[in-house]
Amino acid sequence: MKKLIILIVLVAGGLWLYGRKLPADLETRSSVTLVARADTVFQTIRKIGNNPLWWSELKSVRQVPGRRRETWEQNMGGGIGLVTIEITQLVDGQIMTTQTTGAEEDGETGPDWTGSWNFRVTNTAAGTRVTMTETLHIEPPFLRIWMKVRGRYRTVDTYLTSLAGQFGEIATPQHGDR
Repeated sequence: MKKLIILIVLVAGGLWLYGRKLPADLETRSSVTLVARADTVFQTIRKIGNNPLWWSELKSVRQVPGRRRETWEQNMGGGIGLVTIEITQLVDGQIMTTQTTGAEEDGETGPDWTGSWNFRVTNTAAGTRVTMTETLHIEPPFLRIWMKVRGRYRTVDTYLTSLAGQFGEIATPQHGDR
């Protein structure tokens, strides 16, 4: 029994050290090009309350009243759980940025991670281009490992492929600045 406990401690310590070496700050960017009109695509993104109807990673969402900015509580799948976001930038028809809210507003002691998500909708010769950028800061080493295992593009790619599916389209996200 003692050897098992020592082994568990050594494995956990090794994982912790490995996680500490992974970057705490991540930026992930993906894009898709859709046939659907830009204004329709942007309105679909903007209507956060309807996102669970088409985004496979989102279990439910509710608007949080009484906040300085428009705020939403999202129940995310994939082991993430409840995430409270607020809209921090809105250029109608073109750009929307959301970010996690501060722990003091949510009555918590402090988040293990923070994030922001920027959505840009532009017209191109090929159609409507949607670019999603996720910027994360992840403090705990074990959470960094979990992010690496689940895949850094998972959130942005499932969002964009689900968005395409909402319009009856199939899209393969392109990673990076393309």
